[in-house]
Amino acid sequence: MSKARTIAVGQERFEIRDDGIASVFTDLIIESRLMGGVVCLSLGTLVIDGDVDAGNDPEAVIAARLRMTLRTARAVHEQLSLLIERADQELKPKPN
Repeated sequence: MSKARTIAVGQERFEIRDDGIASVFTDLIIESRLMGGVVCLSLGTLVIDGDVDAGNDPEAVIAARLRMTLRTARAVHEQLSLLIERADQELKPKPN
């Protein structure tokens, strides 16, 4: 568990608690829908061991299920857009 920190939300400050949730790698979106005002997003990871003849068929395994308000979804969208823009700049071929 990491040392407690806080985050401001409006005029309030909240403690950030880390219970050691594992980080997961995702390859695809399994679910993307809206239920009322709640965005539902499930992310999956591909499990492929290469031995289909042995009955080990590839699988898409759910790695994370996210449920969030539209406000939170907009904030996630904004942060992802900033990260993608930065990554695009870093990965752009540099002129010789």
